[in-house]
Amino acid sequence: MALLSSIPSYPYPATINVANFVSLKLTCTNYLLRETQVLALIESQDLLGFITGDIPHPTAEIEGTDGKVPNPALAPWKRTNRLVKAWITATISEEVLGTIVGVTTSFDVWKALTNAYSQDSQAREFELLLKLQEKKKESTSLVDYIRDFKSTFDQLNAIDKPMPDQNKVFWLLNGLGPRYESFSTAMLKPPVPSYNDLIPLLHSHELRNKSQLSEHVNPTLAFVGQRS
Repeated sequence: MALLSSIPSYPYPATINVANFVSLKLTCTNYLLRETQVLALIESQDLLGFITGDIPHPTAEIEGTDGKVPNPALAPWKRTNRLVKAWITATISEEVLGTIVGVTTSFDVWKALTNAYSQDSQAREFELLLKLQEKKKESTSLVDYIRDFKSTFDQLNAIDKPMPDQNKVFWLLNGLGPRYESFSTAMLKPPVPSYNDLIPLLHSHELRNKSQLSEHVNPTLAFVGQRS
C-alpha cells in the first residue's frame, strides 16, 4: 500500500482546446511570440515541469521489498508527457516539424525548438532592421510602400521586438526620397506626429502633389490639342 500511495499523480487535461490558448503556429520567424502563448497554456495546467526538467522521466524500475519492480510512476508520467508533447507539436508549422522528428519527450522537444529558433529570432531582428534602413520608395506606389513597412513592423512584433513609434515615423520618412523632402522635414519638427497620425498626413500630401501635377499637365495637353 505504501508503494501505491507514493505514486505521483499528474494532471491530464485531455479535453483542452489548444487553439483557445495558442493562436500561432511556430515558424522560423515567430519563436518568442508563440513561446509566450504555449507557456501560458502549459503553466495554466501546472505542467511546466515537463518542459523545464523539474518533473523528470521516472526510472523504469524501483526497489521493492523483494528486489526491483516496475515503477508505477512511469505510466502516468508517460501519459501526461505525451499530452504536453502533443500540445507543442500541434502548434508548429510543417516547415519546423522536421526539427523534432524522432524526439520522444516534451522536455527534449521544447529544448530542440529553443536551440533551433530562439537565436534565429535575434538574427531575424537584425535582418528586419536592415530591411528598414535599406527600404526606399522610389517608383513604388505609396500604398505598397506603406504596406511593406507595416509588414516589417508586424514581423518585428511577431518576434517580440516591437518598433518604438517614433522610430517607425523616422524610418518611413527616411525612405521616401527627395520628392518628399519638404514634407519629411516638416514632420520631423517637434511635436513629431505618431505613426498612425502620419499615415493620413502622408496620403493627403500625395493627393495634393497629384492634383498640382494634374493642373500643370492639363494646360499643356490643351495647348497641344489646339496646335494639332
